[in-house]
Formats: sequence, C-alpha cells, structure tokens
Amino acid sequence: MIGSHLPPLSVLDHNGRPVEVNYRDASGGTVLYVFRPYCTWCAKNAALITAISEQASDRFRFIGVSLTSEGLKEYLEETNQRLPETFHSPARWVISSYKLGHTPQTLLIAADGQVVEQWTGAYSSENRSQIEQAMGVSIPAVSDDLVCDECSPQE
Repeated sequence: MIGSHLPPLSVLDHNGRPVEVNYRDASGGTVLYVFRPYCTWCAKNAALITAISEQASDRFRFIGVSLTSEGLKEYLEETNQRLPETFHSPARWVISSYKLGHTPQTLLIAADGQVVEQWTGAYSSENRSQIEQAMGVSIPAVSDDLVCDECSPQE
C-alpha cells in the first residue's frame, strides 16, 4: 500500500451526513487513524494517538475513522480519544481500496493522496519507534501484555 495513491475518503460525519475528505486540504500531510469502538487495542491506543496529535497537529492533519458508528459516542467518551476530526462508516469501496480492516491502523498520507507510511496494530515496539521517527513525536510507553481477539478485518 505504501506508494499507492488514494482517492478522497468517503465517510459519514457525527450527524450521519456523507463527507468527502480530500488530502490536498493538508499541505503537510494527513494522519489517518482507523479504529473500532470495541477493539481492545484501539482503546489502549486512544491516549497515544491523542498524544501524537497534540504533538504534531502543526505539521499534519489528524483524522480518526471508526469502521462503524455502533458504540462510537460511548467509546470516544470512555477513552477520551481526541482527534481534530473524527468520522465513521467509510463506504465499502473505501474499505476495499484503502485495504482497511485490521485495527488500529495508521496511515500517513501526502497532500497528493500518496501513502507515505502505514502501520497496523498498537503503538508498541517496532510500530512505536517507526511512528516516532516518521512523525517526529515521542509516544508514551505501552505494555505488550494485552491480546485483542476483536481486531480482525471487518466482515
């Protein structure tokens, strides 16, 4: 997926209205964070993606995308995940063309829509150091002792 160009993102806003997100709106690039409300690893990562966003929002546009609207409001309240923009329910063709499914998933996308970097999984070990290097941030440490049985691709 790295190096491929993505079309604009078709999602729903918090009111259920269709939105098309264009990457050219962010000259420094976009961090697309894909999650599910009932994914244990996503909940564990919530504070970390928020920390990254707070450190790098002057360089990147941060967008959260939940693969479902089910339980989204409660998840955001419980985890205190705060990204400047959060959407849900991407169109099926988006899920397919973006190769979304395993969560959490983080994509760094250039203004022209090209995927610069992509990470799947929680921000631990290898992902953590790669993300810190690529985005120029410092991610708080996480433990690797949690297993997520719910982080499989969307059916």
